Formats: sequence, C-alpha cells, structure tokens
Amino acid sequence: MEDLVRILMDGKDAVSGEEIARRLGISRTAVWKQVQNLEEAGFKIASVHRRGYRIVSVPERTIVPSLVDWHYSALSDGAENPWEIRHFAETASTNDIAKKDAAEGFVNNRVYVTDRQTAGRGRLQRKWESEPGLDLTFSIAISADVPVTDFYRYTMNAGLAVHQAVKDLLPAEAPLRIKWPNDVYIGKRKLSGILSEMITEEGRAKSIIVGVGVNVNSSPSLERAVSVRQISGEDTDRNRLLARILERFEFYRTLLENGGFDAVFASWKAHLGWLGDPVRIDTGRAVLEGILVDVSPEGFVTLRRDGADERFYTGDLLV
Repeated sequence: MEDLVRILMDGKDAVSGEEIARRLGISRTAVWKQVQNLEEAGFKIASVHRRGYRIVSVPERTIVPSLVDWHYSALSDGAENPWEIRHFAETASTNDIAKKDAAEGFVNNRVYVTDRQTAGRGRLQRKWESEPGLDLTFSIAISADVPVTDFYRYTMNAGLAVHQAVKDLLPAEAPLRIKWPNDVYIGKRKLSGILSEMITEEGRAKSIIVGVGVNVNSSPSLERAVSVRQISGEDTDRNRLLARILERFEFYRTLLENGGFDAVFASWKAHLGWLGDPVRIDTGRAVLEGILVDVSPEGFVTLRRDGADERFYTGDLLV
C-alpha cells in the first residue's frame, strides 16, 4: 500500500491500473484491493474512466507513514527517508515506547508518532497537552555511542530542526526563536517542547530518545501556548511538517556526527532568544533573577547576577 501511495502521489494525472500493476508486480485485481485499502484508510481516490486512479485528498486527522516518506523524498531531492516510522492511533507516551524498544535492542533510526497521546509529558514531569489529529507528537530514537556530555547536542539538534521546519510556514516577521534548554517559542508563547532522554552504559549514551511536541493546527487553551495555525492563519499538512522536521534533524545530525558540531551550534545559537535580557531561572531549589549572558556548546547557561556570572546546566528559563 505504501508503494501505491508513492506512485499515485508522483503521478501528475491519473495512473492506469495496468501501469500500477506493472510497477508493483501484482495483478489488476490486487491493485483494486490496494485502492480499496487506501480508501478505508481515509484517502479519497478518483477512478477516471480509461485513465486510471488519482488521489483527490489525503487523510487530514491521521499521520500516514507512506505520505511522510513521500514528502521526505520530495523535500530532499529524491533521497529515501532513512527513518522507520511507526504510527499509533493512540498511545500514552511515544517516549515510553521508544525507551522500551531501546532497552530491548531496537532497530536504529526509528520514529514513533501518534495521533493521540494520553500521557504526554515535558520536562520536570509537566503534562504536555496536544489536540488529537491536529498537533504533532512523536519521538526520534537513535543508537549512539557518545560521551554523556554530548547528549545535549541532540536536544539542540531537535530544537534547530523544529525551528527551521516551522520557519517556512510563518510570516517573515514572526518572532520565532529557541528558548534554552529545549523549547521553540513565538514571542512569549510556546510552540514546541522537546524532552530528550538517554540510556547509558559505562558512562556513555548508548541510546538517545528525543520526544517532540508541536502545536500545529490546534487552538491551545493555555494562554502561554500558540500554534502554527494561529500565526499563519491556515492549516498545515502534518505529514509534510513531520517529514521536514526529520529531514532537518537528519541534516544537522549528519553534520554534528561528522565533525561539524561547531556549525550546528552556531546556527542554533543564532536563533536563541533572550540573550542579554533579564530572565529568571528555576533551578528546582530556587528561582533566580539575572541577565542571560550566554549558553555554552555543552549546554551550560550563564546568568549574570549582581555583577557576577553563574553557570547552570539544568533548570527552567522563565521569560
């Protein structure tokens, strides 16, 4: 069925059943059955007399892995999607599924995405709210063998990927920026949250799980949250947006794993918000006020308080 989606999406007009059968190496009857399966999955397929089949519309309220694959290829000059996408209509937490698979020796480069997440969470065990069928909730899972100190690089990578993917959908003047340690904001409202976790062995990160939530087509009830639709004024194809995020994540991941972390960090920092501004940081023990001076490549944030600089590796930046 996935290959049929690609054939129909690639076709500028209707594609004949005979052509589909030839390319898939199946019978005309099998083609008809696959078309029926697509229709049951929410695709609207037109059967054009003597010309074949064409896609009229795709499902709007569900992620379709084959569509994500097609968009990924279209966005990356024909490159195959290197991510194995596992879709769930509903699940408690994509990060939890990814961690369970990682502990059991999962296949590398796997993405877990759901249309409805019932127990999503952010940092500090906060609940992550998302609208079923309207927002994006997914986890990227990769095998690794890197020092634990390099772990934060993948969080930076994800924040930069989301920033770059969403930027194309918004007006140029939209104040889109990254907030340390792992959020993407528009102005003072949160658009995306990222929760990274790792499985370690002998002081090295062996598996890295990056959970991502993006408010896409919803109207968040929280005053401090915002969606892409609220700024752009129109709905966004979530399949294409997921493909774009994965394409950007893979681009920056390849760069940082081949000695190009300095370039990744420079790009990430160029979009970092609130540098030089008064902020507060919740360390878990106290809320401290100061000027945000810098964020290091290792993820340390520097706050200037009473003329002295203090560094923090964990905490929540309050703006």
